Amino acid sequence: MSLDTLTSVYIGNMIGIMLLLTLFFSNRNGVRNDEEAKIINKLILFGLLSCISDPLLCIFDGKPGTFNYLGLFIGNSWLYLSNVLTGYLFARFLAVHLRYPLSEIRERIYSLLIKGAVIALIVNFFLPFIFSLENNTYERKFAYWIFIGTAFFYIIDSLVIYYQCRSKAGTLKFFPVAIFVAPIAFGLIIQSMYYGITVIWPSIAVSIAGVVTATKNEIIYTDNLTGLYNRVYLDFIEKQYYKKNDAVVTGIMCDINDFKNINDTYGHAVGDEALIEFARILKNNFGEYGSVMRYAGDEFVIIINSKDEELVKSLLQRTYNSLHSFNESRVQTYRLSASFGYAIIDLKETSMSDFMNTIDDKMYEAKLSHYKSVSRQYKKKI
Repeated sequence: MSLDTLTSVYIGNMIGIMLLLTLFFSNRNGVRNDEEAKIINKLILFGLLSCISDPLLCIFDGKPGTFNYLGLFIGNSWLYLSNVLTGYLFARFLAVHLRYPLSEIRERIYSLLIKGAVIALIVNFFLPFIFSLENNTYERKFAYWIFIGTAFFYIIDSLVIYYQCRSKAGTLKFFPVAIFVAPIAFGLIIQSMYYGITVIWPSIAVSIAGVVTATKNEIIYTDNLTGLYNRVYLDFIEKQYYKKNDAVVTGIMCDINDFKNINDTYGHAVGDEALIEFARILKNNFGEYGSVMRYAGDEFVIIINSKDEELVKSLLQRTYNSLHSFNESRVQTYRLSASFGYAIIDLKETSMSDFMNTIDDKMYEAKLSHYKSVSRQYKKKI
């Protein structure tokens, strides 16, 4: 390997290391969702290990001795496996971030690809078909392209997840997936075309930085307590739908029944806990199809990118079932119930203010029915 090539390897990976360390220390409290935070931290860790391994392999390469051989084998095996794991982690991050449930078949494929990569690298120690280390000198073999293909599979599947989610949730999901995919695709293509150039891991460091930045940019639209979108997000939705030809959506407004009683009886700390639990239930049931927002206090708004009333009814029923299961679990001393009102409206013909008034009136009707029902039950007990 020429001196110029070695210099480019060291400089590129040093930049990657500095970028990833900066992200790690600046992002320790930057992602609200625990699962998202864990995935991002793993991406940063894998990126750091790979950016460190890459230049070290240049030191071992061509040097005689068992220690150098083991260093070359372990380091190169890690880099191959890390390519696969990075693609997998991003696909999973995107699914978590966009509330996209991974099917059992998809989960099995993901798992088989990782297990297959591990087994292949073990076999490669005895029968080199991914890379060889003759005279302690690294050389690609034909199976290199299988690993590159696996990495591209995850990238392509990430795009599939993203666009499937957008087809359900419309413009409401604004995570810029290209900021992750483009640098990685660029790095894989360049490194595959030009043997000896190592740009994959600096490219992945750039991609991870893009993911973290995009996630942080969403904070302006995020409610601090529940992690849902906030009231500001309604303005974003209105502007986005105004640009579309088809701007017909379903809006749902809901609030927690007897929330004041929870606060008065158990205190505001428990009241906050109830809001968080209710937000989790709403996000789990509606998040795949649209956006869930905390509007004010214990009031929540859901915008679904659909005018299918049967879908809306099924999602509402699913939410009632989740609330029932929560109450039956008896984990908490309080019980959760809610009143919902919804309407299907064209946002090009109706202002957001009128839209909110309409679904608020619908919710109020449901709220009156709830309290009448509670009153009748109370009279029967007396």
